[in-house]
Amino acid sequence: MDYFKPFSADTQAAFFSAEAEMIRFGERAAQLPHAEYLKNTLLAIDAVFAIRMAHDIALPPVPLIVLFDVAGWKFDNDVERCLASMRSMLRLPEETSGSVIEALHYMQALEWVSSIAKPGFEATLETVVRLNEILLFGVNSDERAHGFRKT
Repeated sequence: MDYFKPFSADTQAAFFSAEAEMIRFGERAAQLPHAEYLKNTLLAIDAVFAIRMAHDIALPPVPLIVLFDVAGWKFDNDVERCLASMRSMLRLPEETSGSVIEALHYMQALEWVSSIAKPGFEATLETVVRLNEILLFGVNSDERAHGFRKT
C-alpha cells in the first residue's frame, strides 16, 4: 500500500458517508436508556474508521472494546500495558500494535471530550494541549504532562 497516494474520491466519499451515519446513529443512540452500554462500541467503531482512513488498516472492533474496557478498570487506563498482557488472548497480529494503540488513544480522547463538552463549554489552549496529550500518549493516571508544550 502506497501511503503517500491519496484515497480515491469514491473511497473518501464512502468514509465520510459511513462517518456521517455513525454520527446520526450516535445521536439517536444517546437518547436510549441503555446508551451507556453502547458507548464503547460506538467509540471502537469510530476508531476503526479513523485508523482505516489514516493508515488503511482494518482493525476488528471487538478486541478494541475489550482492551478499552479492561485497560480502564485493570491497568489504570494504560492501554499499552493492557495490550501487552492481552495480545495472545485476543490474537491480534504483532504488526497491528501501533495502530491498536493509536485507536485506543483515539477512543480515550473521544471519551474525554464527551465528558467535558457540555452546554456552555469553551475550549482553551489547555484543552487543546490535553487533547493532544491523550491522542499521543493516552490517558495516564500520573497526571504528568506528556504533550508537545512540555518537551
